Amino acid sequence: MQRAVQKARGGRNIKCISQLRTDTHGICVAYRPLFAHHGVQRFRRHILLRQVCLDTLDARDDKLCDGWMRQAGRDDRLELGDEPVDAIGREIEAEELDRDQPILVRIVRAKNRAESAGANLMKDSKWTKHVGRCSTHSFRLQRKLLSGRQFIVTWKRSFPYMPSSMSGDSSVRVPVDIRRLPWVRRLAADYAYDFRQLAPFYAGDPSDHASWAAAIARMQARGAERSQIASVIAAQQRRRQAPARALEAGEQLANPRTVAIVTGQQAGLFGGPLFTLLKALTALKLADQVSHDHQVPVVAVFWIDAEDHDWNEVRSCTVFDDTLAPRTVSLPPDGAADGAPVAAVRLTDAVVAALDDLERVLPATEFRPSLVAALRHAYAPGTGMAAAFGCWLEAVLGDRGLVVFDSSDPVAKPLASGIFVRELSMPGRTTSLARAAGADLVACGYHAQVQTAADGPALFRLVGHDLERINGRRRAIQQQDGHFLIDGAHHEPARLVDEAGHRPEGFSPNVLLRPLVQDTLFPTICYVAGPSELAYLGQLRDVYAHFGVSMPLMYPRASATLLDSAGLRFLTKYGLPIEAIGRQDDAALNELVAKQIPPEIEASLADAGRAIDAGMARAIEMMPSLDPTLEGAARTTLGRMQHDLQTLHGKMIQAAKKRNETLKRQFVRVQALAFPGGHAQERAIGFVSFLNQYGPALVERLEDELPLDIGQHWIVTV
Repeated sequence: MQRAVQKARGGRNIKCISQLRTDTHGICVAYRPLFAHHGVQRFRRHILLRQVCLDTLDARDDKLCDGWMRQAGRDDRLELGDEPVDAIGREIEAEELDRDQPILVRIVRAKNRAESAGANLMKDSKWTKHVGRCSTHSFRLQRKLLSGRQFIVTWKRSFPYMPSSMSGDSSVRVPVDIRRLPWVRRLAADYAYDFRQLAPFYAGDPSDHASWAAAIARMQARGAERSQIASVIAAQQRRRQAPARALEAGEQLANPRTVAIVTGQQAGLFGGPLFTLLKALTALKLADQVSHDHQVPVVAVFWIDAEDHDWNEVRSCTVFDDTLAPRTVSLPPDGAADGAPVAAVRLTDAVVAALDDLERVLPATEFRPSLVAALRHAYAPGTGMAAAFGCWLEAVLGDRGLVVFDSSDPVAKPLASGIFVRELSMPGRTTSLARAAGADLVACGYHAQVQTAADGPALFRLVGHDLERINGRRRAIQQQDGHFLIDGAHHEPARLVDEAGHRPEGFSPNVLLRPLVQDTLFPTICYVAGPSELAYLGQLRDVYAHFGVSMPLMYPRASATLLDSAGLRFLTKYGLPIEAIGRQDDAALNELVAKQIPPEIEASLADAGRAIDAGMARAIEMMPSLDPTLEGAARTTLGRMQHDLQTLHGKMIQAAKKRNETLKRQFVRVQALAFPGGHAQERAIGFVSFLNQYGPALVERLEDELPLDIGQHWIVTV
């Protein structure tokens, strides 16, 4: 590959695709330690030029060593460098090139009569126009094919970031290996990079094509009645006046061939944190990808966890103000009755005050008026909290085909009554299976996300509910002396089992049983999970088997930090890893400032330190010959001198800080943007903050360009 690059730079043609293939194979072997150093352990599609050749040109081992077109009009998007690999970067220096100067290997294409499957590409062929540089660190070739779509190949450098241009000139994304991030636990890291260690706990490897095919086959063979859940979805969508695209997607659920990619979250105020949007977008992108790869109808479903009763977790939304300070807008803490599901909460005039606060706090942008107007429409007094969340999510993503499901809907409960009946008939079995799996995870060096001490049913009783709407309190069902105990009152097991079968709307699953209910209602082949969800779902494989429900694949949601171009330039200029600025101390800033101190000053201090150490070492060695008691005094003197030298170095850094106020200001700004209050941005800041900043283009760019790669956190500029 390097020889091919050198020939391209020298203007010489490459005659054989087999040469590219051979050279690239050599790169794989020669640079394996480099790849391992940068965290590239799996050579998946789209990483190396070898795959571009194999996926696009069927290189045949005949006498001519020519490349042959396998399929006319192929429209795959193939990229080189979605992992930190700088092999090409060593050959191509971006600063040597003009933006549109041709670089790298040109790709041949068939012309005229040769444009058909099986045609010899080397005969009667011509070059693509050129390969142009899209940014300081990325290079792109783009060519329209017969189908009218575009074939894109991108080369990227590593610096230590590798910004790669998105389809728009102003967008850049930078991959960060999640194993570098201190908040990512070992289970999530191994799930992405060493799945075989966790294979016993999950239904299949989501990076394996065969796992998807098997999941689809299992779900289509289930033969469950689909019209009922499709009817429930349609009724909910009509109440929320969902967009036409969402209605069409909901109707597809009645098709026995349709499968679902499901994700979900609590009904956070004004849509919740950024990761809620990322989960929904991951589900949508994954549904499109699976549908394309397996030629099957796939629907993305967002499950609103509307029966969650932690009001404090959903009643607030934090956004950036015009100084990048995090500002929290909240509904009153007494907005929900004790133990009441979020779905039971009806918004009062307090939501008007919260929206007024939000409008004051959000920076003035061209998007703020329409954004706040849409929020006022969704979050109107008298609307249920879960219904408002669903309406808002559909306003943002419904026209992209997202199906939103309110899990508190009493009409849907009969479809899961069998789960409730079995749980009450064998109380404690679910919790014991989850606890055993948790112990196995711990024995393997991981953590158990869900700790189950009691052996009661994994169900809540909705006390004081009615059939018209969810308005009861969510109470745990305990087991005691052969009876069920709810709010201190005893209930006969047989009676409660019968009630679960005939009036299931009075029951609500807990965290262990909710996935089983979800995957009974929907033809789920995959659940898009956050890191914590991924961990507790690893405790449920035997629970799925116990209920006879097919466990879906688990796909980690996209993870991202949104920065402006100034923030990314700062990180790139100084080579700062994103995780370094997450520490809420001065260590990273001091280290950065120290690098700006003239080398000769640092060298002089280092020389002084070595001279002091050497001179005092001789003195300490000689002191006992004069007076043994003086050795200790000499060592104390050395300690003071070293301390004074360190103090001088600290003062030097403080002086450098004063001289580098701009650097310090930039550091603090990027830190505030990426880690508001010391927390990861995607977990702390509501996505409405970014919609206010970027407008609808935010969703469009993230949907089109945020990769589905497992194991990467993405720094994104829009």
